[in-house]
Amino acid sequence: FQYHTEVERVKKNFEQNKDDPPLTKNQPPIAGSIHWSSSLYQRLKKPIVRFQEGDMLYSSYGKKVKSEYVEVARLMKDYATARFENWRDEVKGNTDAYLKAKILRKDADDVYQVNFNTNLFQIIKEAKYLDRLGFDIPTEALNVTLQDEVYHNYVENLKSMLAQFNHELALIEGPERVILGKQIKELKDALQPGFTELNWISLGIADFVVNCNKAITQFRNLSREVRKSAEHIQTQVVDKIAACQLLPDTREITYTGDFPELQHVVDGIERVRQERIEACVRAYSSVPPLLIKIETQITGMNTGKCPLLEDYYAHWEKKLWKALLKLVINSLGRLATLLGCQKSDSKKQRLPLFKVIFHFTSEPTYTPNQQEIMNTILKIAQSVIDSTKLFVRWMRGTCIDYTVGTLTSKPAEDNNEPLFSFFSDIEQANHVRTLQEKVRRVVQSRVSDLEAKKRNLKEDKYRSVYVTEKKLKVDAQLKDQLHWL
Repeated sequence: FQYHTEVERVKKNFEQNKDDPPLTKNQPPIAGSIHWSSSLYQRLKKPIVRFQEGDMLYSSYGKKVKSEYVEVARLMKDYATARFENWRDEVKGNTDAYLKAKILRKDADDVYQVNFNTNLFQIIKEAKYLDRLGFDIPTEALNVTLQDEVYHNYVENLKSMLAQFNHELALIEGPERVILGKQIKELKDALQPGFTELNWISLGIADFVVNCNKAITQFRNLSREVRKSAEHIQTQVVDKIAACQLLPDTREITYTGDFPELQHVVDGIERVRQERIEACVRAYSSVPPLLIKIETQITGMNTGKCPLLEDYYAHWEKKLWKALLKLVINSLGRLATLLGCQKSDSKKQRLPLFKVIFHFTSEPTYTPNQQEIMNTILKIAQSVIDSTKLFVRWMRGTCIDYTVGTLTSKPAEDNNEPLFSFFSDIEQANHVRTLQEKVRRVVQSRVSDLEAKKRNLKEDKYRSVYVTEKKLKVDAQLKDQLHWL
């Protein structure tokens, strides 16, 4: 009776879970399901064998139990056989198609991928487990299983190669991708057999990987040098020029004793401007040799006027123009700050920039006078913009200074004709014009303050400062004692 209950329990378990049987760790679905049904069968088989040794199965109840056991055993055997035969038919129909697929493919983002159907590894795994269970493995699955390690090595080597390939291409952006277009095409051509010729039964996969790795290494060495030169231009030239301040901060203008005179301040500002603009010019002069170096690495020539790099020259010339524009804007903003132009909510006490001396004679005056202050400050602002005249432009489609090229000779030193520089473009920039006007308004405001002080000194309450005591007394007597008739 207890065995009968066990048979019914096992049958119920089988019927409930046969479509999705519980599998042990790492077991493939087909072999795992067959192993599961086999384990249920073994639970029923061991007791029935012992029962056959006695007379228990010959009774009417025993025959009923035996009949139910045979029915459940047949269901399990048919289940295992059906599972195996379905798998065998799928293997025969799909394995050949999997192996004849090309070894590489592109995804939707144009990224190269290994085109290996992972069902092949599943077939290999199933074949190994089913072989242990005593099934006759089909030839297709057996051949694939014998090449298990080979396919794993192919897939891993191809994945490693493509990871380097995709990484190197991802590092190339913008203009560098354009100038390296020929090299990128050659690199992709090296991988083309993986899309058109080689499949998973080809004998040349290992050599293909070796050749691709050589092409990737060659491309990596070239692109790394190009990126290195481009990064140097960006960080050591463009960024430094853009971050440069031609004028000193108030903290850099030190005082020893009394406040300095206007000319002393102007000389100090001019000295700083000259030092910093010369450093920028030296940095700017280092760009053409770096671009010629890139040309040499890509084309083998060093002319500085390679047609392939025309857009690349223009790319960096535009970046340099923007850096110079930022330099001028920042420096004019600094000048406005030095003159006392700051945010209305700023409560920081500012030191005077230079001293103005008032003279008391018959009329109060001051030096430097109004016109001198105005002209001097505006001259500083103009010198900031004029600094861009030192950055000589390149000839169109080249990185050659136009005074060095064969089309135009360098002007003589006594020739006042302006060089072809960034000056005209920057001078006409709206932001630069706005800042020039801002500086002019600030200077006019400060000079107006001086004029107001001068007028205050002419008022009666300040007359004692510059009018002699004797004249004051005479005026007082005339006012108090004498009357006009």
